[in-house]
Amino acid sequence: VTGVQTCALPICFPVTIRANGGYLGTQRRRRTWPDELRKKKTNKNDFWNGKIPFYTPSDAVKSYYVVNTEKSVTEEGLNSCSSKLFPKGTIFITARGSVGAINIAARPMAMNQSCYAFSPQEGVSPYYLHQLCNELVGYLKRKANGSIFDAVVSSDIRLTAMVIPPRNLITLYGSTVDQMYENTLVNTLQNQHLSSLRDWLLPKMNGTIVTGKQIGRAHV
Repeated sequence: VTGVQTCALPICFPVTIRANGGYLGTQRRRRTWPDELRKKKTNKNDFWNGKIPFYTPSDAVKSYYVVNTEKSVTEEGLNSCSSKLFPKGTIFITARGSVGAINIAARPMAMNQSCYAFSPQEGVSPYYLHQLCNELVGYLKRKANGSIFDAVVSSDIRLTAMVIPPRNLITLYGSTVDQMYENTLVNTLQNQHLSSLRDWLLPKMNGTIVTGKQIGRAHV
């Protein structure tokens, strides 16, 4: 295909993915508090239970977008760790735990040291970058066939070559799927709201708390 280019994803932190002389996106792996301080910091009320979602591998979901996280941090907590506040649309890839899970941040979030974050440069479709990340993880899983896929390490990305189309095709792809992604986000937010409403109503109806998972098991 004319104009298609193969490039390896560099791995220094942060790095820039280059193709056709332009920038496709940045990839960062951020470390949070050092291991020896993590337990102490975890118990510090000034750092946790704030309004800033804190994405970890345990928050990975099967849908494209992640809306809520188990933990959250305060502004002080964010300023005291190495993670930045990643904007809405940032793509997270889990490096450990639920290895290779991919989610798009539905709102600004921080993340822990077991994840990678990809953000598109100006003019590059975040939806194309999302699919590029899917292709990357899919390749790594296929390469690990017959062995345990238990981590995504820096060399996995550094040594992987990806096919990058010309910028005009990336732009065309983004404009084509833009509404599909927006509809997916709207549906995800609606489902979150309906789930919260269900969990609020059911205890009032029968005096007990019933979760969606319990309802699903009851109908199996």
